[in-house]
Amino acid sequence: MNTLDLKDRKIIYELDKNSRQSLNELAKKIRLSKDVVGYRVRRLESEGYILGYQTLIDFTRIGYNAIRFYINLINTSPKKEEEIINYLVRNKKVFLVSETEGYTNISLGILVKDTSEIKEFQKDFEIRFKSYIKEMRIGIYLDVFHFNRDYLIDKKSQDSKAIIINSKDKVKIDEKDIEILKILSKNARTPLIEISKKLNINANTIAFRIKNLEKKQVILGYKIIFGFSKINYFYIKVDLNLNEISREKEILQFCKQQNNIIYVLWATGGADMELFFEIESIDKFLNLMKEMREKFKEIIEWKYTIFSKYHKFNYFIE
Repeated sequence: MNTLDLKDRKIIYELDKNSRQSLNELAKKIRLSKDVVGYRVRRLESEGYILGYQTLIDFTRIGYNAIRFYINLINTSPKKEEEIINYLVRNKKVFLVSETEGYTNISLGILVKDTSEIKEFQKDFEIRFKSYIKEMRIGIYLDVFHFNRDYLIDKKSQDSKAIIINSKDKVKIDEKDIEILKILSKNARTPLIEISKKLNINANTIAFRIKNLEKKQVILGYKIIFGFSKINYFYIKVDLNLNEISREKEILQFCKQQNNIIYVLWATGGADMELFFEIESIDKFLNLMKEMREKFKEIIEWKYTIFSKYHKFNYFIE
């Protein structure tokens, strides 16, 4: 995989399973010294293989809903597209901004507590950029199943790492917990002492609060933002429409067994299922889709978009 050796791939894989683990823990798993592992991690970061560390937050448990927008642009220049993306990245409600190629140009997500915030966001965006919007499709995230990147170490199959569910069960957290989540959403590896200094709270108290957020399943895990293009992989989203939804669980199980499918989600206002691939070639992707369609005749329509770049991906808001 480009210039990655087996030790590098194992480091990325383990950090993707738990990006908050210590260098000591990582060194034991990789069977290298702590110093060597630290050097390799820093190199993987500086060379763009690891773009960041994200905390998987079940925002629905604390009263938020995730609203996603797929936007098709028209009559834009590269400079105007950059202006639009910069506006979205700066918006404090936005947790995800990515460029895409295909039937969508920009994919973004916002977190809201009230539906009026959706209208407010959309209105402000359209006031600024309506003449450049050909189409804007809006939906609400429901379930998201995250899988390990088993393709990095050639494992045969994978199990879901974390599930973000639109849960009816809410939990109460206070403003200090919210501030901790904001910090960890931007960098899951932020040291306790750094969080302690930023919030003026004892480091042991910070550790206790993080454990409590994990226990309450507000924090579901810690992963990396992977620079898939550095290993010449494609990041592809597939929209599936089915004529019979009774086999959704079987399709999900099929997806779990495919190393190159990194997560699956359900959302209102869109396809019946959305699959996300990191895969080495379009041919391999098309062959995998052919296999899926032969196995599941219920798939009556599918279309795909290629993601080219992340500009923001936090799983929480500022």
